[in-house]
Amino acid sequence: FHSSKVTYYLSCGTFALVAFLGWYLAFTSVLDSSDKKRKEHASILFIMACVVTIACISAIMVVSIVFSTFASVTVENGERRGRMACELDKVGSCSNCDGEDDNAEICPEWTSTEVKNVLSAILKQNVIVAAILLIYALESLRYGIKMRTHITSYQVAYV
Repeated sequence: FHSSKVTYYLSCGTFALVAFLGWYLAFTSVLDSSDKKRKEHASILFIMACVVTIACISAIMVVSIVFSTFASVTVENGERRGRMACELDKVGSCSNCDGEDDNAEICPEWTSTEVKNVLSAILKQNVIVAAILLIYALESLRYGIKMRTHITSYQVAYV
C-alpha cells in the first residue's frame, strides 16, 4: 500500500506540472526567438512529464491487477490476515493491532473473506482510477507532441 501511495503522489505532482506547463504553453505568445526557445523547452518538459505520469499510472495499474489476482492467496495466513485487517481498518474495529497481548489473535473481528473482499475492492478501485488517469495522460501526451510540432514550425523573423 505504501509504495502505491508514493506512486500516486508522484503521478499527482507530474500531473500538476503537466497542467502548469500546458497553461504556460497555451497562454504565452512567441514574439522573438528567445520566446520560441522557452516554449520549445517547456514543450519538451511537458512531454517528459507526461511520459513519467504514464509510467507511474501504468505501474499502479499493473501492480493493482497483479495483487488483486493474488489477493485470495496472500490473505489466508492468520497473522498476515490480522496485520492486513489492522492496516485496512480505519475506524478502530480491530483489537490487538499493536500487539499488547502476545497470546491473543490479531484482529479476530475480521475474517479472511472480509479482508480479501475489502482488499479486492480497493485494488479494483485503483485499477479503475488508474485507467481514467491513463486516458487523460495519453491525451495530454498527444497534445504535447502536437504542440511541440507547432512550436518548432513557428516563424519569428520579421521584416
